[in-house]
Amino acid sequence: MLVKRLSRSEAREAMNIWIDSNGKLPIEVDGIYKDLRELIVNEYDKLAETYGRDGNQSYDKYRLDTQLGMLLYSYLKKATWFSERTAEDDGFWMYLSLKVVPDVVAKRWNFDNEDHYWKKSVRIWLKVLWWYVHLSWQGNDSKTAELLLSNNFNTDTILNLVERVGRDGIYVDVYRKIMYYYGHLDVKTISNYGSKNGDTDKKRTLFRSLMILHNATCVVIEPGLYPGGADGYVKNKLLKELLGQGGNI
Repeated sequence: MLVKRLSRSEAREAMNIWIDSNGKLPIEVDGIYKDLRELIVNEYDKLAETYGRDGNQSYDKYRLDTQLGMLLYSYLKKATWFSERTAEDDGFWMYLSLKVVPDVVAKRWNFDNEDHYWKKSVRIWLKVLWWYVHLSWQGNDSKTAELLLSNNFNTDTILNLVERVGRDGIYVDVYRKIMYYYGHLDVKTISNYGSKNGDTDKKRTLFRSLMILHNATCVVIEPGLYPGGADGYVKNKLLKELLGQGGNI
């Protein structure tokens, strides 16, 4: 099957038409894209109803994004026409965003937010959700969902993970270990780190520091060659350097 995609010029044109219509264009897709549209539309509406505007909006938006990302990832994992190479193609995600579910993107980000439709590669919403789950994958759906829906993560985690991934993309196992160990840190460890650094947003600070340290360290240390491989590299190198011996890992 030929995967449909948009070039950047086609995406720009489609975005302009969408904005000119105030997000009211009729959406017509068929085949697998019709099935995918139905899944995303239906599940988004259910999740939006569950995580409405009451309570902690940042927390609710994170859970909405994560659960939709899990559903999208599970669906595409079973699709014979989809591969990691497809996932690396912005053209595919721009097609989904602008031709298949532009109305859903609008519900989450407003109809004229170009960055999350097509303009910035690291901000294309559906792409970000897929990669967030992929880089956090723990072997199966249930273990991954259990990890990602823990209280240690928020919307900033998504940005800091996906936006800080190295261009070579060769450290997927390291990112999965980072997510695993960070997700299993106790609240006191995270709180102590944030307080020590004078930042009130403790979750964002520690996770961001972890990603920055990895990106600096992997230039001089090959994670796969570190004692214990990716696991030892994250636990005994990155986390020990940030938390010392006092962190509960």
